[in-house]
Amino acid sequence: MEQICFEQYRKLGKKGKPVIGNKAEWTVLCAIVKKDKQLECVSIGTGLKCLPEKLLEKGGRLVNDSHAEIVCRRAFKRYLLDQVTRCKNAKDSVFESIDDRYRIRKEVSFHMYLSLAPCGDASMEDLGSLKRPYEMIENTSVRLRGRDHGHVLGVTRTKPGRIDSDYTASMSCSDKIAKWTVLGIQGALLGIIMDPVYLKSITVSEGGTLQSLERALNSRTENANGEDLYRFHRLDIHKSDQIFEHSQSQVKLKHPNLPVHSCTFSIGWAKGFEQESIANYGRKQGAAKVKGSYAYSASSALCKAKILDEFSLLHVHQKTYYELKQSHTVYQRVKSLLYDTCLSGWNQNPPELEQFTCATLAASQ
Repeated sequence: MEQICFEQYRKLGKKGKPVIGNKAEWTVLCAIVKKDKQLECVSIGTGLKCLPEKLLEKGGRLVNDSHAEIVCRRAFKRYLLDQVTRCKNAKDSVFESIDDRYRIRKEVSFHMYLSLAPCGDASMEDLGSLKRPYEMIENTSVRLRGRDHGHVLGVTRTKPGRIDSDYTASMSCSDKIAKWTVLGIQGALLGIIMDPVYLKSITVSEGGTLQSLERALNSRTENANGEDLYRFHRLDIHKSDQIFEHSQSQVKLKHPNLPVHSCTFSIGWAKGFEQESIANYGRKQGAAKVKGSYAYSASSALCKAKILDEFSLLHVHQKTYYELKQSHTVYQRVKSLLYDTCLSGWNQNPPELEQFTCATLAASQ
């Protein structure tokens, strides 16, 4: 499976990929593979940057979290919406239509590949420099920042890992993946028209152990109280000895005399769509202000506003993004229970950041 992901990554253009010059850049790769009659890579994300809380904006036009896992998931949402359209038009699709809703066909499963263990709880033991024993904490409302108190396991954490970076409101990738084991990877918005979509497995190359990955991604949510179709789905977790060519370890190995830095750009790609390159400020790479502000076209196709636009072509409504998500009451109830128990301490963005409408509806008002 890893080689299929690597091959698809190599097919993408150079824009947004690590550059070797006066310095050597590295990044993290995440990919989702569809397993049906054969294996096929359907979405890719790279990156390890995140917007600080002070730069968040209303309107949904920024990609707040550009870690590889999150960019890959956003690209995967576009793939799912495209597959719904194909199903509606009686074309080959991963979905089948049941009572005006869409459900993944039984013979289809989705599998995630990660070149590096997800940030947060799954990778705390990789720090290696701690001189005190690890301490497991369960059912606590404590939320830690990045690598603070790295000996504490089982708690939710925000990004980033480095203490000298600006504070962010984004939860760690370990926490988000654990959340997907119960709520699915499609999110509340897409859940309005489709049944939850769950990952079957995760394969990780570098970082983490089978034990730490199992603890962080499965054990924290395995006893979650679900409802209706939203139930815990255990991830099959695997470790791989296949190493991503633009990982930090490989870049250091190939360029021992160059300073090594993380790449400031992210790439998002999904089957059926063009490659997206996102700058570290949450917009398209190369986007520039016009008359003091950014045009809508400067926003990545992976931002919330543009995913809402694509969703709105399939589901007619007169609601804001926030109102739509809240209207999925079963999803919201299960999410609230998760935040009160298994993933307590979860940081939620203010609702006013999501009070925006799709572009077509906004233009008609």
